[in-house]
Amino acid sequence: MVTSLSGEMIVADCESDAFLKCYFEDAMNFYVLGQLGGSYGDNMLKFKLKADQTLLLGIKRNLWIINTDKIKTIFDNLRNY
Repeated sequence: MVTSLSGEMIVADCESDAFLKCYFEDAMNFYVLGQLGGSYGDNMLKFKLKADQTLLLGIKRNLWIINTDKIKTIFDNLRNY
């Protein structure tokens, strides 16, 4: 277990008030807080998940895959331009 983890990350939707926030309350408590869908709509979901550090590896892997795919798409589009 890493004892010096801190910080937060927020991903927000530019067209609604949907968001995802990941943060450490302390080195032991990692939270994922969010809202799917806009609060002005008929259907939305607000949630808060308390987890431990083991969740971080999955988040790191998925962010790496998303960023790698976006970079590849950008280069492919520029090549075809």
